Amino acid sequence: MPLATLQTWEAARHMHEHGPESQATEKPGQRAATRSSADDGASEAVRDALRLQRLVGNRAVSSLLGSLRAGAAGAGRSFAGPSSDVLSRAVTVETTADAVVEVPTRESATRTRAVPGPAAASHLPVQRDLAQSMPVSAGVFEADMRTRQGAASTPPTFSGLDGFIRFVPAVGAPNSSKIVMIQIVKLTDLGGADERSQSIPASRGARGALGQPGVRTQDDASRGVEGGFFTDVHHQANPSATPAAAGSALSPNFNFQPAGAGVTGVAGSTPTPAGGTGGVVGQTPGFKRSDDAADIRSAALFDTPGSVGRANLIFEFESVAKGEDTQVVYGTVRWGFTLRNGVVENDHITPLEGASATFVEALERHRDFYVHEPVTFHFPFASAELSTVESAKIDELIPYMTRNPRAQISLEGFADIRGGASRFNTELSLRRAQAVRAELIVKGVDPARISSPLVGSGISTDSTADAGTGDQGGDAAAARDRDRAENRQFNRRVVATFSPAAAPAPAVGP
Repeated sequence: MPLATLQTWEAARHMHEHGPESQATEKPGQRAATRSSADDGASEAVRDALRLQRLVGNRAVSSLLGSLRAGAAGAGRSFAGPSSDVLSRAVTVETTADAVVEVPTRESATRTRAVPGPAAASHLPVQRDLAQSMPVSAGVFEADMRTRQGAASTPPTFSGLDGFIRFVPAVGAPNSSKIVMIQIVKLTDLGGADERSQSIPASRGARGALGQPGVRTQDDASRGVEGGFFTDVHHQANPSATPAAAGSALSPNFNFQPAGAGVTGVAGSTPTPAGGTGGVVGQTPGFKRSDDAADIRSAALFDTPGSVGRANLIFEFESVAKGEDTQVVYGTVRWGFTLRNGVVENDHITPLEGASATFVEALERHRDFYVHEPVTFHFPFASAELSTVESAKIDELIPYMTRNPRAQISLEGFADIRGGASRFNTELSLRRAQAVRAELIVKGVDPARISSPLVGSGISTDSTADAGTGDQGGDAAAARDRDRAENRQFNRRVVATFSPAAAPAPAVGP
């Protein structure tokens, strides 16, 4: 499904409504972050820290932001970090021997690569780590990827990159109850021929257009699609494992060993990661439920792409921060590196606004081979009326439903916690499911493809179960308060889940 971009911000912010299901008692913005002239000094300190970031590394910035938040709390104020325009003024274009990092606009290019400098052009090994902050309109991407050069060891060990990519939502960015990282990857030899990673079976690694077998993208210059990319997930856990079945609900979210509940640190904790201060190979989702620092947690992934031995490979990635419930794309980082005889070189990283046509195509290829991930429709308090913004999600589903005529939809409605397990909330949740069903039919979905009966499950707090933990931000106590308007807004919803219809039984002969 084509993803919503930052152009939908104003409409998406209608989600920031407050009040009970049956009676509005809170005013919007009641817990919004306060700012005063004292923040000017904090902003100046942030600018100074970001200028130093190129010398001392990204963790210095994180440390400073933590200190500023702590100081603001002591002064009775909220501080959710600098706005993206402050960061844009603070971060200058970095010109090193091996790369130029810049922030392209949507108009500049569909895909923008880092510009190689003299070291990259001469194929000399690049020893610089990808450790930097990269602002986009909706927040800041922070990279802490460390170079590992193990090919020359005896015996050879791992060569590649090892570390974190994190997205920190900005104040003023669209709200989402769950911000996830989705990553696509392209792996080729030095001549550009596709190579197979251990996470994907050869049988589904073919390039193709939408509707054709396989999960890799196919070059289409007319639409800005680059061939060879596929979703970076466990299509197959290891070479001897049974692959995920076609038509199964394999999530497109980066899913390599996700962090367990209750762990601390960016994406959890693990012994001796080369990049950052802790983490597992996987991701921990974030959220942005309001502009209050208590309601903002970064989304992070930890990855270790590379090889053991003297490999000759080119790795290209696009890591996208996306609201799983809102479908809003916050931004992208395009990054990668080359292994030449096992030596890491030409590592690069570039931030992009929105999502590329290649990412959208790779995600659609994933959905066609497996099944579409759940789609959430949000509602105002005490209402079963589907807004224009939420209705647009159905428009984005229609091409998928057309390409996959056997796909079925199930709908389940929910209310927020106000009013308790009452008849009003049960009926309201059912009316919401009925509203989505009616809109699907109006927009061309055959009623026979919508499973019956519709379900109205009454009250829910499931949508805001995640609390802020560790150094990713957010306040656990605020997240646990299910009666807060900032939490309740995401539980007024209908969830659409998808499944392939059972194949028709074979005809029985006489």
